[in-house]
Formats: sequence, C-alpha cells, structure tokens
Amino acid sequence: MEEDEASSATVMKAQKMNAEELLYQLLKTYTDRGRRFSQLTVTDLSSIQSKNRHKLLMVQDSEGLTSLHYASQSEDAETVEYVMESIAPEYRHAPLMVQDNKGMTSLHYASQSKCTDKLKYVLESIAPENRHKLHMVQDSEGLTSLHYASQSEDADTVEYVMESIAPENRQTSLLLQDKKGMTSLHRVSLSGNADTVKYLLQSIAPENRHALLMVQDNEGMISLHYASLSESADAVKYVLESIAPENRHASLLVQDNKGMTSLLC
Repeated sequence: MEEDEASSATVMKAQKMNAEELLYQLLKTYTDRGRRFSQLTVTDLSSIQSKNRHKLLMVQDSEGLTSLHYASQSEDAETVEYVMESIAPEYRHAPLMVQDNKGMTSLHYASQSKCTDKLKYVLESIAPENRHKLHMVQDSEGLTSLHYASQSEDADTVEYVMESIAPENRQTSLLLQDKKGMTSLHRVSLSGNADTVKYLLQSIAPENRHALLMVQDNEGMISLHYASLSESADAVKYVLESIAPENRHASLLVQDNKGMTSLLC
C-alpha cells in the first residue's frame, strides 16, 4: 500500500512538471549515470524548439550545475557532442559560459577529464573569437581551463587546450595566476613532464618566455623551483635552457618565502 502511494506521488509530481522540466531531470539522471543522452527513449531534445533547448541547458541545480556541466563530467564524450549539436550555433556560447557554485564552466570540467574528444566538442562548437573569453574564465580558485589541463598531467590535453588559444592570446593565458599565484607553467613544472614544459614554453615567442619563467607564486616560487621539486632532471634542464644565458644566474638566485633557491629545493 505504501509503495503504491509513493508511486502515485511520483507520477503526480511528474505530471505537474512541464515537458522541459521533466526532460531536464532525465538528462541530469542519465549524465549522473554516465549514460548517453542518445539512449533517452521517453523524450528527446529534438522534440523541443531550438530556442527552448538553449533555455533548458541554462537551468542550474542547487550546485549551480547545468546539463552541459553534467555531460562534461560524464565518461562518454559523445554525451557532450550530442548536447552541443542539439543547440543551434547562435545559442551555444551562453551555456558554455555558465559557471557553477565553484565558478567552473563545462570547459573546466572537460579540461580536467584527460579526454580531448570532449574538448573538441566543446571548443569547436563555438566561433574562434569566442573561445578566448571562455578560456579566460577563472573559477573560485582562480583556475582557468589551461590550469586544469596542466594539472591533469596529460600532455595531449595540454596541447589541445593550448592549440585552441589564438597565438596572440597565449602569453596572456600563460601569465594568468590562480589564487595561489600559480600559473599553468608552475603546475606543469611540478609534474616533471619535460615534454609538456617544453611545449608550453615553445608556444610563445622567445622574448616573452623570461617574464613567464620569473613569475613568483604566493610562496615566492618560480617555475624553476617547481621543476626542482619534481625531481625530474629533464624538466629542470629544459627550464634552465629556456632562460636566456644572461638571465640564468639571476634565476638561480631567486628565493622563495622561506629563503630557498631552486638549488636547495
């Protein structure tokens, strides 16, 4: 009897929802389970007018998450593809700019997933001139998509994010510091991945590399400190080689807040 009453209550609740509210709940449930949107059998995004799909995908739950946030966190890259393709091109930018309660966008989640297909579906769905704005969004910790890619320690992810940033904007993106004062180069240097360190530094003009290499975080540490902490001889070697010969001595003398140089880390 109690089960019948509970079932009836569920049906009544569903009946009170309009089609779009019900679809939103279905989308959230399917992405929570890591299942594809294309597996929905009750209803489908195509049944909703284009202008209303955009509104639907802007709906946020109590954590500030939209269906696109959930899709970006799911294990299935095709989920992201399905959602993005269901939105008319002129409406795609706005859902991607929505930030959850932690200040994270769908691109932030995709950038930490180590899945370049997700990044592709997100970034290639909007005009190139809008990608820079999306890349520059910082979450509540000050992290950008490039920060997240860098801390993922996945070389392909870092490369894909960097390639999607126009050359004239790369220096600005690399110089962005989070609330700890860390740049993407700090994070990559700490990972000890020499190839990724090399890739980031080669993505900007040689004359701009010194400014990036000399950025100190809130602990007073530069990328050379972090490369030394990683215990990767190759990472340390490449960071040092990236510093112009006339600046290397000064770089080695930089002390963090504890008075430590990179040689003492």
